[in-house]
Amino acid sequence: MDEEKVSKEYLEGFNHGYVLNKYLPHLSKGMTFNSKNELSDYMKGYQDGGKEFEKTRAQLKQYSKIDREPERLKNIEDKEQDRDKD
Repeated sequence: MDEEKVSKEYLEGFNHGYVLNKYLPHLSKGMTFNSKNELSDYMKGYQDGGKEFEKTRAQLKQYSKIDREPERLKNIEDKEQDRDKD
């Protein structure tokens, strides 16, 4: 397996971006990088970490909807059975 080497600054920024988006999203959303120069490795990592968390969160929401689907169907079936009893 080939692993791409990343700089220490990128990795640190990635981790900070991921964690801040997870636990303090309001703080993270307010942070901007106003740099006329090219973004540093830290800033690129920070942005990528935030994007990665958003992808993970979207996947978790999708899985939780799938997990609840059988329960929802069971509730509908139970209501139909109760209605048939009356």
